[in-house]
Amino acid sequence: MTMTFVELGVCFFSTLEPLLDNGWEGYFVEPVKRYADKLRDKNYNVSECAISSYNGDLKMYQSKEQTDDDMLWINGISHAVEQQGEKLLSLPENEHLIENTITVPVSY
Repeated sequence: MTMTFVELGVCFFSTLEPLLDNGWEGYFVEPVKRYADKLRDKNYNVSECAISSYNGDLKMYQSKEQTDDDMLWINGISHAVEQQGEKLLSLPENEHLIENTITVPVSY
């Protein structure tokens, strides 16, 4: 029996990657191209899209890439422009962290 995981919104935090070393099969879903490319460089199975209840396109705020260890969390806060709940890049104190608005494909 093969154990399988799907990780949504991976960024590059290596959250579930250790499972691959333990015999799991993994599928990574990452809508931000620069992070999807980093996962592909590792020969992982990557879908460059967002997941929602519809097929189509989704506008997202993409955060500025950070390299300072204390600021790496910012890399993982890209999010849909229109969504329910708190949106970190929509907060006035974080608006300077928006690199741009991107459009990504959506699958369900």
